[in-house]
Amino acid sequence: MKKLGNKCIVWPTYFDSSKTRGEGRKIPKRLALESPRLEEVIEAANALKLNPKPNWEAKYPRSWWQKSGYVILDKPLPKSKILNLLAEKMVEIRKQKRIFTRKV
Repeated sequence: MKKLGNKCIVWPTYFDSSKTRGEGRKIPKRLALESPRLEEVIEAANALKLNPKPNWEAKYPRSWWQKSGYVILDKPLPKSKILNLLAEKMVEIRKQKRIFTRKV
């Protein structure tokens, strides 16, 4: 595998509340989402100005039968902190969308 330097790869599985740590979840359960989508990761990364570059066709190695895609992001902080920031932003975005759809 080639080195990414100051970039990192982020898979939607990292944020999935239905996954265990052994199955690929990387963040605490309290920040995890139900069925996170690649679009949500991209939206959160854009909001945090992490310059996302998606690969839509990729399959997470532990669930090779399912296309989930991944995103390559700039890495200004350690990856664990980036994942937590992304998770918090994704939760915030979902809450805003839920409130918006209820009002309309």
